[in-house]
Amino acid sequence: MDKLDLFYCSFGLSVCLDFNFKMTFPHFEDNQMDGTVRINSQVDIGEALKEVILKALEAERITCGAFAGAKLLSSNPDNVSICILPDVNPTIDVTVHIQHKLIEAYCWENDIPVLKVDSMDKLASLCKPKTGNDMSSVDTSDLSCILIEYPQTGSDTDETINKFYNNILINDVYPRPIIDLPV
Repeated sequence: MDKLDLFYCSFGLSVCLDFNFKMTFPHFEDNQMDGTVRINSQVDIGEALKEVILKALEAERITCGAFAGAKLLSSNPDNVSICILPDVNPTIDVTVHIQHKLIEAYCWENDIPVLKVDSMDKLASLCKPKTGNDMSSVDTSDLSCILIEYPQTGSDTDETINKFYNNILINDVYPRPIIDLPV
């Protein structure tokens, strides 16, 4: 455990963060008779986020781009479950950095979790159509901001992402972690 830092919150949840910012989050079951929490397995947050993105694309619950995202946030912010922003160096692209700050502030005001991922290229490889037979009406040309709307029925991965975000907030972790998105 020399490379890992553990962050604990009041619920006994922990986030393991290594120096490469690859985060794992224990998967918990609360159904013990004595009220204790049991750890099933370690869930990689990057894998969980990837699954959430792919399911949102399938169900067309995803909005890509700063302009389209701003329209959705102004019309119906209560439907947005997660905001995903790729990490952008502010010295390289100032306009995207300013857009991100404005979107983060708006999401903060509306209690929408904001998660940062390590690469726009990885987001592109996840969101772009794999073959020519894509029938999705989701426009993935601008990946500077991704908003995911709530699913009809929640899943374990959605719950894992929300627990991870809440754990980061409870522990007041700064700087906010950047999720290593697998491809």
